Amino acid sequence: MKLELMPFGEKYTIEFGTSFLYELNSSRGHLRIVLYTNRPEDHKSRYLELLFQHYSGFWVLDGSDVTNYFDNPMASSGHHLYKVTSGGWTDPETRVENMFWGCGLDGHATEWFIPTANDCITVISQDQPLVREFFEDGSLAP
Repeated sequence: MKLELMPFGEKYTIEFGTSFLYELNSSRGHLRIVLYTNRPEDHKSRYLELLFQHYSGFWVLDGSDVTNYFDNPMASSGHHLYKVTSGGWTDPETRVENMFWGCGLDGHATEWFIPTANDCITVISQDQPLVREFFEDGSLAP
């Protein structure tokens, strides 16, 4: 099945040296991902925090390991977060046998794709992530 991505959230500048995985923390069923990035309209550096409250699994890969995701024209739209609507890791037609059992693939889990200039993260989660931006001084972005 063809990979389909749906952008989620705001646009960012995703170029080498301008966006990268800053922090990843998994604890008690929560996954916290922090990206270092900036917005194209002001180029002001900021952190983008993604909090998955009910996740089942995640993978951190080099972008060259997920070329099928980047071959999708939507992946160059400038977003850091995409909902995978078909053709991803959890798709029944492409899923590796005996993988992802227990991940909530009974229609209640969603795959999320998070590209940066260096790494890519995919997350299987029952809920959409909570998203917030903050600046280097810790203040919340508007």
